[in-house]
Amino acid sequence: GLSNADQANTLGWWPAIGANVLARTCTVPANGPIASESDIQFDSSRNWTLDPEAVAIDFHSVSLHELGHVLGLGHSSTRNAVMYGSYSAGQLKRELETDDLAGIYDLYGAASPVPSSTATASPTPSPTSSPTPTTPPLPLAQTPLFVPGLSTN
Repeated sequence: GLSNADQANTLGWWPAIGANVLARTCTVPANGPIASESDIQFDSSRNWTLDPEAVAIDFHSVSLHELGHVLGLGHSSTRNAVMYGSYSAGQLKRELETDDLAGIYDLYGAASPVPSSTATASPTPSPTSSPTPTTPPLPLAQTPLFVPGLSTN
């Protein structure tokens, strides 16, 4: 469970986890940025939504932010970044921004470029395969996501 080093990764709902706190992530560090265990709690007393059109707390956006903590990212000072430390209802942050990616690359390194294939003439062309580019893993902090001015009622 949250803040217990029990070797179990948990994700769940918890009532009223703190004033102006939507979710929190706790990790047990291992080697480097990778955690040996991570727990995420979402405040069940909030008005959550999966609908991008709703003016409520977007579960996808907050989940992506918390997963950033699981993988090693702290809060960003860049307002449009997923890892920015506060959130407003109705805001969508479902895609990583340049600042988020820079943090990931800093922790894990950038993906190696995929070599381009060069066409050669041959009487019997044979199929070639190109490696599929892989996205580096999303990146560990233990700080909650705050909502300025959001009532805890």
